[in-house]
Amino acid sequence: MKRGQIELSMLTRFAMIFFIVSLAAIMLGLSNREKAQLCMTQSASMASSIASQVAQVITSPVEDERKIFPLTGSLAIGKEEYSRYEITLTNKPPARAGETGYILVEVKPIGTSECRTTVPVYYDDSQLDALTLVGQTNETALGTALVLEPSKRTGARSWFLTVMKCKPKYVGLKTRLWIEDCRNDDPRTCMNFSAVDNCCGWSWMQTRTSPDCS
Repeated sequence: MKRGQIELSMLTRFAMIFFIVSLAAIMLGLSNREKAQLCMTQSASMASSIASQVAQVITSPVEDERKIFPLTGSLAIGKEEYSRYEITLTNKPPARAGETGYILVEVKPIGTSECRTTVPVYYDDSQLDALTLVGQTNETALGTALVLEPSKRTGARSWFLTVMKCKPKYVGLKTRLWIEDCRNDDPRTCMNFSAVDNCCGWSWMQTRTSPDCS
């Protein structure tokens, strides 16, 4: 009888250990799923917010406009692969007159593709004469891409996204747009209209020459 009680006690303990381990695994899985969902929500929200800011500047009736979008250092608190992230803006200009181009806004964690989000911003050549990406750029199959690094740990990280539009004060030129990866923690040092006055300002009136928009 005593031996049977010992065996039963051991079985009960093993069952309890198995239950605790299983419960811990379930809780860990739920926690990871919750973090992934939070990451997806935050990446989608950020991509949509950036795309909305860019679209508003493009379509705004205001001739000269500048908006600065602050960038957080992480997407979510928790697992490393969900928190550190990058933003890529890729410009695919219209192939020919009358067609539509787009700026693809992509927000993705560095350690996983699980909650990568992309949102396009469409425009045509009647809205923009040219679009310039300012910062760390590279050429892709789609077009020129600007890579922002808000989670960069060493060196200058991306603090702000600057979106700036101007209508040249010169007959015959259309609206131009700049999108800058501003890596200064003071927004006053980000790109401003004085930096492109030779293209969009009134300085051409003194020289009577065509603005230099290079």
